[in-house]
Amino acid sequence: MSYQSKLWFQRIARELKIVDKEFLRTITVATLRPAIRSRLSDRVEEASRRGEDLQDPATWLDLVLIDAVVSLENIDGAAIRVAVLVTTRDRHALNELGLVKSQNFRAVRSALGIQRHWVILLDSVAPPSQEQLVDSLYEQIDQPGECTLIDLRS
Repeated sequence: MSYQSKLWFQRIARELKIVDKEFLRTITVATLRPAIRSRLSDRVEEASRRGEDLQDPATWLDLVLIDAVVSLENIDGAAIRVAVLVTTRDRHALNELGLVKSQNFRAVRSALGIQRHWVILLDSVAPPSQEQLVDSLYEQIDQPGECTLIDLRS
C-alpha cells in the first residue's frame, strides 16, 4: 500500500464530509482489542512481535485493513458505514479482498458496527478526481455485497 494514497483518500474523504465522525469519536483500544483479538489473534501477536503500538487505535485498525471509515447514504436514504482500505498494487488488492471477505474479518466488522468493507485500488501517480471518487463510491453503495474491490485506475 502506498502511504501517500492512504493519506490522499483520508484527506479527500474529510473534504467530502463522508468520514464517519461518530465512529471515530467512539472507537477506542478498549473497543477494538476484544473485537479483533478474539477473531484475529495471530495478526495481533505478529504486530506485538514487530513492536507496534497496541495502545494506538490506528494500529488496531491497520490490523483489520481499515484505512478509513466512511458513512454513505444509499438510494433509500439509509446511512451505511463502510471500512475502506486503499492500495496501489493489484496483487495486494486481491489478497486483501480475500482477507476482508473471510468469516473472521466479517465478525470483527459486525462487532464494530461496520456494514461493508471496500478495497480501493488507485494509481498512485494519477489518482482519480474527487468527482470520479464520489461517483464510484455512491454507485457502489447501492450495489449488493459486503466486500468489494473498486478499481479507480485510469
